[in-house]
Amino acid sequence: MRVIMITAMVCGAIGLNQLDAQPTPLLGEVSDNQYHAPTGEYAINLPVQPDLGGTITDTREVVTFQDGISLHASIACFSLNSAQKREEQTRGRRDYLIWFFRNQVQTQFQKRFEQATTESARFIPEMLDGSLMAFSLLPGGSMFGERIPAPHDGSLPTAKRGNLLFLHHDHLYVVSLELAKLLLDESIGQLTDEEQNEILRQRLVDLIARITFKAVSYTHLTLPTKRIV
Repeated sequence: MRVIMITAMVCGAIGLNQLDAQPTPLLGEVSDNQYHAPTGEYAINLPVQPDLGGTITDTREVVTFQDGISLHASIACFSLNSAQKREEQTRGRRDYLIWFFRNQVQTQFQKRFEQATTESARFIPEMLDGSLMAFSLLPGGSMFGERIPAPHDGSLPTAKRGNLLFLHHDHLYVVSLELAKLLLDESIGQLTDEEQNEILRQRLVDLIARITFKAVSYTHLTLPTKRIV
């Protein structure tokens, strides 16, 4: 049962359920330009403007923000049970996050988008007490597909996602953000992979900086370049 719940959470966290979801009332609360998670674990300054067409959808564990321009971002936060705590303690923070990404996040990408791949991933020990940042390539996986011209060769436009995984207060966070401008802005497409990744890194950092955690807020957002996969 727990595995099924985690799998459903990951689908929401990486925007897969968003493709089919219908608008429903929020479980969290929006007040004073902040979204407050239903669990009370965190609040985030809104990255979208609802009065200008930005949308917010959520479940108990996942919130998704999207606007009509180029932002699609999801934050998942779910509590670790005793088995998962032991898994993290046994594997260590770095290997646990790599294991979770490969077996949950990347697996769900590949189930929805058959040719999905991981471009690169890096463990950042001094960021958020140890975090994993991974970049995914998703043919046909853009959340802005209706605005993207179909390639002349019939291939699927490849979306790029930045994913950030970290632990805080006995909760696992999965933050996912699409570099929509890669497909919407020709100049972004001409950048190197590393330059595109740098844009995603900074946007993920900016998104995390909007969060106020229930426990002590993180301040270490340095981004070294240690490549692990």
